[in-house]
Amino acid sequence: MSMKLARPTIIDEGPTLRLSVRVETCEGHHPSELWFRYPARMREAVSERGDGPLTCLLLAAMARGEDIHVAAAVSPRLLNGLQSYQRLIHSWWPQFRPVSIRADELTEPESGGSATAGALLRGTR
Repeated sequence: MSMKLARPTIIDEGPTLRLSVRVETCEGHHPSELWFRYPARMREAVSERGDGPLTCLLLAAMARGEDIHVAAAVSPRLLNGLQSYQRLIHSWWPQFRPVSIRADELTEPESGGSATAGALLRGTR
């Protein structure tokens, strides 16, 4: 069983941008599209990476016991952090089971502020 996240696409809607991700699940219980809306002035910060959608859908996948396949670039540091996060969530709420996460590409985001608007979780040292 696997949840599949397609490569995100950015759609220009005039004053806003919509970051759209097609989502496929084993039983189709989740929306077929996950999207985020941003002001158009944030274009440089909006990324087609898979980091943001992955963090948004991880708990849903854990609740359903579905592994995740991301057809986009994901940060290897994020993947490592999400393994620890899953263990912690499982220790608090055993019904959330750790899942395997696979990405088509493992690369860190470019520095300088780009590729950050889609991310919802950020670790600190």
